[in-house]
Amino acid sequence: RVAIADSSNGSGIWLCTPDCFPRLLQDKFDSSGEPVDVMNFSIDGGQRFLERLRLIETVVLEEQPDLVLARISVPMFSAVIFREMYRGYVYTTGHSAMPPAEIERWREEHRRTIDELANGTLFTGLYDISYSARALFRWWGRHSGAEWLWHMKIYQEKRILPTYWVPLFTVAESLERVRQTRRRVEAAGAHLLLFEYEDVEEAGSAWKSVGLDRVDLDLSSDASLRYDHDGHFNEKGHQVIADRLFELIQADRSTSR
Repeated sequence: RVAIADSSNGSGIWLCTPDCFPRLLQDKFDSSGEPVDVMNFSIDGGQRFLERLRLIETVVLEEQPDLVLARISVPMFSAVIFREMYRGYVYTTGHSAMPPAEIERWREEHRRTIDELANGTLFTGLYDISYSARALFRWWGRHSGAEWLWHMKIYQEKRILPTYWVPLFTVAESLERVRQTRRRVEAAGAHLLLFEYEDVEEAGSAWKSVGLDRVDLDLSSDASLRYDHDGHFNEKGHQVIADRLFELIQADRSTSR
């Protein structure tokens, strides 16, 4: 049993089909006739690494996986990020290190923005009825920092990304937190294998220096694997990830035999 814990790429955001890479990975094992069950625990939120570790230690391990594939970067946030939904939009209200009054201020500000967009404006009306207007908004969005274009991005994606500072663990503290999760995974009789799409971290060889297994899928050089508007993986990218993880898991199984 293979458990995958990732962010919005793992959950398949922006895909026109349900074929995110965990599902494609399951299809590959089914086609090969191998009795492997792929479980997807990915949750949207690119920097929610601490929450992901906690998810592995609780929900994931309850399913008794043999291998846990997790995407974790360091340094990681040392606070839990709060997310809510309102009128079909996802937004963050703050984090556990914030005073309650500041969290409430962010909640009210985000809801005002969402109310304005959901109730309709000239720009949202044009966006809804014209493909040409959508193309223009996206082009302007890449070449201008105007606030109304930022609002249109929110309208398009139905989410508001955090704009506030979140406290960080140091690299050493982050690595120790990951090692803590690995110890719990191993105590449950499973193996934790970390992966990253591209090697962009300052930690570098620090992973190996503390005995953590981490694999770089080396997808940074091929722009055709991602959507232009925000960098998430497209259908081709998900297929490539599934192919590489399939090979990785096969190699891991051969080593553990």
